[in-house]
Amino acid sequence: MRAKRGKLYCEKVMVVGVDQVTLMHFHWDKVEDIINRGAGKLGIQLYNATNGGGVANTAVVASLDGLKRQSPTYFVSVLKPGSPL
Repeated sequence: MRAKRGKLYCEKVMVVGVDQVTLMHFHWDKVEDIINRGAGKLGIQLYNATNGGGVANTAVVASLDGLKRQSPTYFVSVLKPGSPL
């Protein structure tokens, strides 16, 4: 399936326990939906990538419930149960 922007689309299920941290990763050509389906709060930290795959010190634009929002680098978004990012 292709997203509206022409990028590949990915949806995955991850099971994360209390105080568990998942590995950082990124995709050059993929769009992902992140949905908190659990009972707790989920903290998400978003970054832009540099051309070499490092972390860029630039503001991040993400869509939350279909609305584009801009956050500074290193900002943690907290998703409540049922909230998509």
